[in-house]
Amino acid sequence: MPGLGSFQLSHPQGGTPYLIAELFWPSEDAFKASAATPEMAETRKHAEGCGTTFTAYTGEVAEL
Repeated sequence: MPGLGSFQLSHPQGGTPYLIAELFWPSEDAFKASAATPEMAETRKHAEGCGTTFTAYTGEVAEL
């Protein structure tokens, strides 16, 4: 995905959800620019066709 800074994957124990993917962009503007690309449109299309619930959340990350 264009502009993606980093990502993390986790498999929570105990069932649902099966996989959590955390994707990080360096700024909101970088995310918005990435969201408008053909690569991101293809990613959304693929995720919607996986036959499972797909939920996306956005927010700022605070390092403590």
